[in-house]
Amino acid sequence: MKNFAKFLFVIILYFAHTVYNTNAFREQSLALKGKLQCGQRPLKNVGVQLLEKRKSPFRDQVLASNSTDDDGQFILVGGTSRILQITPVLVVEKDCNGKGDSIKLNTAKPAIVKGKLPGDTFDIGIINMDAWKKPQ
Repeated sequence: MKNFAKFLFVIILYFAHTVYNTNAFREQSLALKGKLQCGQRPLKNVGVQLLEKRKSPFRDQVLASNSTDDDGQFILVGGTSRILQITPVLVVEKDCNGKGDSIKLNTAKPAIVKGKLPGDTFDIGIINMDAWKKPQ
């Protein structure tokens, strides 16, 4: 039994070494910009986050965090290392009624690039948050 434990330890160590040295954990990043509005009004000074969506029981990972400016515009740049492709989600921390409800929007896969630094900034355009009201 003692020899089996040593053998198992060596196999696990070899596997971990191989995964690490073959770049199985690839760097992935993205940059998003956009503008948030409530009807025709800009959504000012609202927190926005870029999250890496994870399956339960793991918690979502914050890739970037910022606030909208006086024109409702924001820029988020972030990244992480994962074996699989990341699943980024844009989170807006308030709705148009000023409530603390957060709204999650999936981001486009083409925005994700290999490497620590994203190339171009993906423009998601103008989002009217009135269209994302939660049901009562």
